[in-house]
Amino acid sequence: MVEKRRVLIVTAIYTMPDYPAKGLFVKEQILALAETGEFIFDVLYVDIRSCKLTSLISNFVNRFLFKKRNFKILERSEDLSVYHLFIPNNRRVPDFLQLLIEKYNVRKFINLYQKDDKDPVLIHALNGNPSGLLANVVVDILKKPVVMTEHNPILFHHLSRSRGKQIIQSYVNSREVAALSKFQNLSLLNCDFKIKTVLIPNLINEELFYIDYNVKKPSVFTIISVLYFKPIKGYETLVQALSILKNRGVEFRFILIGEGIEYLISLCRNFNVYEWGEYFYNIKHSDLCQFFNRSHLYVCSSIVETHGMAPREAMLCGLPVVSTDNGGVEDSIFDLTGLISNNGDAADLASKIEKVKKRYLNYNGDEIRQSVIEDCGKKVFVDNMKNFYRID
Repeated sequence: MVEKRRVLIVTAIYTMPDYPAKGLFVKEQILALAETGEFIFDVLYVDIRSCKLTSLISNFVNRFLFKKRNFKILERSEDLSVYHLFIPNNRRVPDFLQLLIEKYNVRKFINLYQKDDKDPVLIHALNGNPSGLLANVVVDILKKPVVMTEHNPILFHHLSRSRGKQIIQSYVNSREVAALSKFQNLSLLNCDFKIKTVLIPNLINEELFYIDYNVKKPSVFTIISVLYFKPIKGYETLVQALSILKNRGVEFRFILIGEGIEYLISLCRNFNVYEWGEYFYNIKHSDLCQFFNRSHLYVCSSIVETHGMAPREAMLCGLPVVSTDNGGVEDSIFDLTGLISNNGDAADLASKIEKVKKRYLNYNGDEIRQSVIEDCGKKVFVDNMKNFYRID
C-alpha cells in the first residue's frame, strides 16, 4: 500500500457557502487528486478582505494581545482539511504594514498547525499574490520544498515595491511554477525571474460537463457567455458585438451569466439588446451544463485569460467557441473548434460570430469535446499533478 503524501496548499481563493461558485475549481482539483488515494491535503485559505479600519484594529488586538486563535476549520474529512484564515485590510493601512499583518497571521497559524503534528512533504502556493509571498513564511518555518501554480496575469504595476519583490522571490523559491497556457508560460519566462516553468492547464472535468443528447436546442441561434463585470473580461466589446449583429438583422438570442449581472443588464439596455437576452447571476455547475446544452455558441470577449475555464467547459458540452486573441483560450481554438477575433474589436467579434452561425452544422460536438479532454481532462490533469508533486 502506497503511503499517502501530505500537501499543504496556500490559496487566497476557495469556495464558501455564501458564494459556492467562487473558487469551486480549487476544491474540484483537490478532490480529483485526493481520489487517487495518494495524497492528503491541508488547505490554508487566506481570505483577505477589505473592512473598516476599526474592525481591522479590533481584529489585530484580539489576535495579537489576547492571543485568540486566528482561524476556523471550514471542512474536514479523511483526506482534506480546510482552514479559513480571515485577514482584514484597509486602504488607509500602508502596504508595508499590511504585509506584516498578513505574515504575522500566517506565522501564527503555522505554529498552531505544527502542534497538531502535521508534517507536509510539499507546499503548493496558488498564485504569487498573495499566496506565494505568504508561502515564503511557511517555507521558512517548515523547511519544505514549494511549488506554485500561477492563475493570474503577471502584473506588478498596481503593487507596492516591497510586495512585488516578495512575490518575485516566491517565484524564485519555487521548485517549479506551473503555467496554465502557452501564453502564460511565455509571460513567466519573459519576466526573467530565472525560474523553471511547466505547463499544467486547469482541470476541465468531463464528468461534470457533457453533451446531453436529450436536450433539444432552440430553433433560434443562441449565444452564451459566462463573465463578470470587470474591464478585463471585455464585456463592453461583447455587448457592442451583439448590438452590431442586431443592426445587421442577424437572428439570435443570448444568455449572460456571472457576477455583476445587474451592470451587464444596464449595458445591454443602453445598446438596445436587452430584449434579446436572458440574464443569470450565480448558478450551480449542473445548471450551467444545461445552459450550455441549450446554446449553440460560446463567446469569450476577455482582454486577457491565463487559461479560460468556462469556454472549455462549454466545449465539453459540444459548443464551438469564438474568442478574442486573449492568450489562454487560444490554445484550444482551431478550425474544428471555433474562431479567434481581434482583441477589443467588436465589429470583428460580430463577424466571427456570424461566420460560425452560417457554418454551424459543420462543427462536430463530439470532436470539440474530445479536443478538451485530450488537453485538460481529468486523467491528463491528475497525471500532470502527480509529476508536479513528485518528491525528489
